[in-house]
Amino acid sequence: MCGLASFIGKSKNQNLSFDLFQNLFVLLEERGTDASGFYGSISNSNQFVTDKKSCASSAFIKEDSWKCLKNYDLDLLLIHTRKTSSNSGSASDNENNHPFLALNTKSALVHNGIIHEYQRLKKQYHCFTDCDSEILLRILDIPLEENNYVDYRKKQIKGLLGLIKNSEFTFLLADLLSHKKSLWAVKNEFRPLFLIDAKEYLNQYIFVSTVDIWQNAIDKVKDANLKKCKVYFLENNFIINILYHQNNFILKFFSYNWENYQDFNLIK
Repeated sequence: MCGLASFIGKSKNQNLSFDLFQNLFVLLEERGTDASGFYGSISNSNQFVTDKKSCASSAFIKEDSWKCLKNYDLDLLLIHTRKTSSNSGSASDNENNHPFLALNTKSALVHNGIIHEYQRLKKQYHCFTDCDSEILLRILDIPLEENNYVDYRKKQIKGLLGLIKNSEFTFLLADLLSHKKSLWAVKNEFRPLFLIDAKEYLNQYIFVSTVDIWQNAIDKVKDANLKKCKVYFLENNFIINILYHQNNFILKFFSYNWENYQDFNLIK
């Protein structure tokens, strides 16, 4: 079990978003204390900042790398707290911790779950760590076709899902494109994930592992308007893509049953 959260969108209130995610980060510690990490995209660029350490998030937020995030104008952020699964690489070796970064694209991934096909798949895809989560990104680390990006990336994810049918997962994938930012959320029935629609108040969409962690975080920042944000529980076998460009969002929702994919609207 691990904890993860993310936002996409340039915040209307940068200080509030930072405080909110710092509280989320600490509260996610209940889902893992072995390691912590983040990946953030700087607004109006394809530059990013990232760090991870073999420590609990309550200690990690005291690090300069995390504190400095408050000075960045971010439009995408991934955070992760790790509880090490058996045979998934020791957290004491920081290379095994999240997030994982792509080699061929400006992409990053965080994962909660277990990839049961890891031992077989790592014979086909080169990995640099002993963590099973890394295999997800290595399979997806293919140069992107930006002109038909969503369909192209969805096809890649569909191929990945066909390789991990026995696994347990929720993962978040960030892609930094030439002029857009993209966030994918992919899950099956074995790991939870919630989507918070904070577009009107913060100009952000937020993912978090559990609704209790979300509610406790907004209690700590003491902002009543956050309690008005709609919370969606993401059903089993669910894929979401959110594209962000020039302060506009495009949301795509897909459900799948391993054979068929169906598009639909969650937020209307």
